Parts: sequence; C-alpha cells; structure tokens
Amino acid sequence: MKRRKTLILDQAEIMGGAELYMQDFLLSLSESDVRALGLTVLGGKSPRYRQGLNEYLIVDTGFPFPSVKGGVIRKALSSLQILRAGLRLARIVRQEHVSQVLSNTARGHFIVLMARLFGGMRAHWSLIMHDMVTQKAAWEGLHHTINRMIFAQADTIICVNLRFAEQIRPYLGVDNERKLRIIENGVDLTRVPSPLPPERLQRVLMLGRYDPQKGQLDMLCAARILASSTADMAFHFVGARFMSDPKCADYWQQMQDFQAKWQLPTVHFDPETDAPYEEILVADMLVTLPQREEAFGRVVLEALSLNKLVLTYDEHGPREIVEQFMRYAVQQHGEELPSLIVPQSPEHLAEKLLHIQEHFGLYAPYTRYGRTFVEQHYSLSDTRKRLYQQLMSSPLAA
Repeated sequence: MKRRKTLILDQAEIMGGAELYMQDFLLSLSESDVRALGLTVLGGKSPRYRQGLNEYLIVDTGFPFPSVKGGVIRKALSSLQILRAGLRLARIVRQEHVSQVLSNTARGHFIVLMARLFGGMRAHWSLIMHDMVTQKAAWEGLHHTINRMIFAQADTIICVNLRFAEQIRPYLGVDNERKLRIIENGVDLTRVPSPLPPERLQRVLMLGRYDPQKGQLDMLCAARILASSTADMAFHFVGARFMSDPKCADYWQQMQDFQAKWQLPTVHFDPETDAPYEEILVADMLVTLPQREEAFGRVVLEALSLNKLVLTYDEHGPREIVEQFMRYAVQQHGEELPSLIVPQSPEHLAEKLLHIQEHFGLYAPYTRYGRTFVEQHYSLSDTRKRLYQQLMSSPLAA
C-alpha cells in the first residue's frame, strides 16, 4: 500500500524569517493534516519554534545540522560532518520509507544534497529558498557550483516571493526553471494582537539577531548623531546573540564597544523575546536596515499588521514590501505621502527619523492602513493552502 511520509529539515537554532515561515505553516496544520502528510520535523531546536505545535507532530531535535562557517580547516571538517548528516538522512529515508523531503535552510539544502549524491536518496526533494542565493557571492566560485548542484538535484524549488523568483530564474537554466514554484510568505492574523497606531515617534525598535547583515550598528551610529539634536527618541534593540557564528559574535562586540565609548542614554539592549508582537506593540516604529539583498522582510509585515510605522533601507526584500504598502496607502488616502525608504547610511537614517518626529502628521496616515494591507496581500491562509497542496501533490512512497 502506498502512503505519504514527509520529512521537514529545519534546524531552527534561532528564530529568523525562514524559521517563522515554517513555524506558521506547522501551527496551521490540524491533526488530520499532519496524518495525511505523515509529517516529521528534523531539527526544531529552539523551544520557541516548538511552542504550540500539534501534539501529533513528531519533532526530532537530535538530528545534526553542522555549521560550515569559519576558517578553511573548520569548513573542511564541517563539510565532512555535513556528509555524515546526509548519509544519516539517506538511511532514515530508506528505513522509514519517506516519500518526500522538504528543506527550509541553506544547511538543510546542503545535507539533502549529500544524501542525494552519496547516500542514494530517491525521495522527492522540495526546497524553500529564502535568501541564501540573493548574495552576489552565491554565484561565484565554490558557492556557484554548490548552488547549481542543489538546483539540479532538487525536484521542486519554492521561492517566498515573486521578485526573488525573477531574480534567481536566470541562474536556474531551462531544465530547472520548470521546478520553480512561488509560495509567498504570510502572517497569521489570528495570532496578532489588535493594532495600536502610534500618536508620535518616540520609541524606535530593531528586532532580530545581532548580525552584520542586519545593520544594527548603523542604528547605533544614527542614535549618536541624534544625541546632539533636539530629537527625543529611545532606541530599543531586541534580538539573539548568535555567538556560535564568529561574524555575529564580533559584530555584537563592536556594538558593545561603540556603546561603551559613547555612553548613549537613549540606547537599550533588550533580551531576545518569545513574544515579538508585544515588543512591536509598545514601539512607535520598526526599523529594518538590511546590508544586502534579502528575499523577504517578514518583520515588516508583523509591524504593519499592528499599524506601526516602518522605515527601511533602500535594499531588496523589505523595500519591495514597503513600496507596495506605500502605493496601497496612497490609494486609500487619496493623496501623496512621504517615503518610508532611506538611502543606506546612518546620516540619512538620522535625518529621516528626525523629520518624522518633527512632522509626524505627514506620516500619520500610514498608521491607518497597515493591518488591512496585510489582510489583503499577505494572509497566511493562502500560504498555508498552497504549501500544503504542494506537499500533498508529491509522489507517494511504496
């Protein structure tokens, strides 16, 4: 008798956009959905990730996801560990008659690639692309070769938004382009508190892990610039310290050194939270400062769903969502509104923040339309339905 058995690879050591995308999908599944998919998650290491999941959903937190960050020697050793993880995955697939594997992160993609190439894994492989190939380096040297191999071996390539799909399409080639599916990210509005629009700009929030790609240091520099102005703002940084990544650990130290040097009383480092909506709710504005292209800006949707102001750098990912929201707000408001996108520099950021605080009435109309924008364009119900249908359409195991 043929049956469906699904493995999802998602290490979820921290809760970023990719992990929240998958968690929202898992939380939306009923008991009958879980049984129909024959679903097991390998990974889910963060307790926050597992919180609230269906009791019938099996989560194996013991499966290894070796990191490939570090120097040459460390990367070589990690690659051997990735190979062993791939062989272990291939054994699980054979022993449990798994019909399909879904990988959600770059490390997961690499592990499944090893299972395919060296473990003889034949299960249907779907992968979700978030932002691992948006960097220029992804199409140079060894990264280029690995990404080409991943695309060639995968059966289905899922992108989280249309712009990202168009960006990677030239790299796929004719044979792999047919594998492309677009299943956009969404927000589960049943889990979002009632909106609380700001009446002024005073509390500014950055939410996310401390990472040189996230740009928190630019916000610190802007706070220093504003310290000598008439601005009356508090800057709150909420996020995880990902100390196992040398670049993130060094970036966190740079921020601490900066704060120790300037002693800015308006800057607050708050611990990572299991309730991000509560942090956004008490803020007046969310700022996101990507230092490179991102496939999606989920935190932007979370802030808009609470009718908060959102300010972003002029960089792919968050910019596309904010641009779309600005067009929507102008249509609803009936007249032009000032931009919520700034050039990539602390000086421009500080100037814009001061302008918003001093001319808040010009920006206030934005705080009326965020929730309805998310409802109409980024509802989780569509994401859930399309991803579930995609998984249910895969071939069955014997």
